[in-house]
Amino acid sequence: MFMSIINAKNLIWLSALSTPLYLVKFSFFGLPFNIPEVLIITAFVFWLAENRNFSWKIFYRRHKKFLAGIFLMLLGLVISALINPNRLAEWGIIKSWLIIPLILSFVIVNEIKNKRDIENIFKALYFSAAAVSFIGLIYFFKGDLTYDFRLKAFFLSPNYLAMFLSPAVFMGNYFIVSRIKNGLRHLIEKRVAIILFILFLLSQAAVLAALYLTYSYAAWIAVILSFIIVNLIIKNGEIFKKIKIAAVLLIILSIILITQAGNSKFNELFNWQAESRSSLASRIMIWQSAEKILEDNFLWGIGPGNFQSEYLEYQKYFPPYLEWAVPQPHNLCLAFWLQGGILGLAGFLYLVFYWIREIVKIAKSKISPENDFKKTAPVLLGIMIYILLHGIADTPYWKNDLAIVFWTVFSLGAVSINFNKKIGFKTPPLEKRESERSEAGGFEKR
Repeated sequence: MFMSIINAKNLIWLSALSTPLYLVKFSFFGLPFNIPEVLIITAFVFWLAENRNFSWKIFYRRHKKFLAGIFLMLLGLVISALINPNRLAEWGIIKSWLIIPLILSFVIVNEIKNKRDIENIFKALYFSAAAVSFIGLIYFFKGDLTYDFRLKAFFLSPNYLAMFLSPAVFMGNYFIVSRIKNGLRHLIEKRVAIILFILFLLSQAAVLAALYLTYSYAAWIAVILSFIIVNLIIKNGEIFKKIKIAAVLLIILSIILITQAGNSKFNELFNWQAESRSSLASRIMIWQSAEKILEDNFLWGIGPGNFQSEYLEYQKYFPPYLEWAVPQPHNLCLAFWLQGGILGLAGFLYLVFYWIREIVKIAKSKISPENDFKKTAPVLLGIMIYILLHGIADTPYWKNDLAIVFWTVFSLGAVSINFNKKIGFKTPPLEKRESERSEAGGFEKR
């Protein structure tokens, strides 16, 4: 009975649910760990015990395209760490922000079998974010805010809180919309279903409220633009219908931004001059410094976790900085390039854009009983597009919880892609009539 409850699959969900608990740290034989890391390692151990006849050769053949990109990322980070100082911190970052999340990704890819499993992981991540949101609202009502009245809860900054909550918006929307599409009558007939539906509504409201109170404009814009892009890419129906949905979302974004008209932070957003001390002016100065650092470290970067010290070292080339505590360069590609060299950046870009291409194929494929991964594909696509869009102005990866969320989403997409290739779905040509169905062949059970 105990072993039936404590297994690799349940430990995956528990690992996802515990993501914010990375702040609870301890050491084991002198090595630093946190709660999610221990759960992920435990999940891997249980998986090994449950899959003693696992074929690594088949795994390699099935995922070799992804493994190539991961190898480039890891190679770039290791080389950059070897040729730069501060190695203890660098190896710790590689362990916590790549190796451990990759172990979770490996277990997910080999343990998750169907849409229901994916939805359960969605629920774990979503309710984790919802719990953080409710806690954040307690901070808000207690008046525990930053100096500029932004919500950060127990995170280091409002932007970090926003980056953690934003993926949950896509998951919450999925659960609410899917239940509405299944019919409210079905919800009313089943008491448990209606209670769960109300829970999703309340928790989504909490997530949106907490996200709003961070006043992270980059997160707001990235979330809504991601919904628009996913709608335009995969939404079935006439282009006029797509445009109407995009227009509604843009109106919502405009209304949200209008509410900030009297906010000094918003008013300064359009002032790019350094003397304005706005967040945009600060970011421009950080980007300029990062570009200067790259000029001198173009090939191998400066190593993981070294941006803060290098940033301060390069102060001599610029006017006085507007912001001094800058652990990351506020841009996802710059962060990968600086910390993993050109190999790390190339591996990341290859992985992400190959992944997006394949997920779009799934999302645009014909509906079929065998292809239930199609229903969760838009959620995964939306989160990944959000990460890339927000990554223009911030670094929604280089942190324990954000790395776990990224690789969880990535691996769920890899599961969907692998299944899609086995059943042989093809995206129908645009010139074919909507009623035509693509043939599915070559399906083999795992």
